[in-house]
Amino acid sequence: MNIKKLLLTYLWLAPAMFALITLVSYSNDLYNDGALKLGFPKAFFSKSYGMSVLTGEVGVTSHFYAKKLLLDIGFAMIVAVLLLICYTLFKRKKKYKSLQ
Repeated sequence: MNIKKLLLTYLWLAPAMFALITLVSYSNDLYNDGALKLGFPKAFFSKSYGMSVLTGEVGVTSHFYAKKLLLDIGFAMIVAVLLLICYTLFKRKKKYKSLQ
């Protein structure tokens, strides 16, 4: 693979990996602990529901962590680089075996 094709592949693969990892790690436990969480390896967004026993009021809280989002994006970029490295290695091995 030449450099231009490799960079173009990486430009669509890195965001796709982030989206895929986020979708796979999606956790919506509203029935158990009342929390919705997004992100892997760090949860960058969480939303919780709760009810006060004394007043009977229902409350909602949500948190967004920008640093954890950046860590998740960095993790997805590393996974994308590793996938590209594996792909090029297997492609070279296949090409080398076909020449023999």
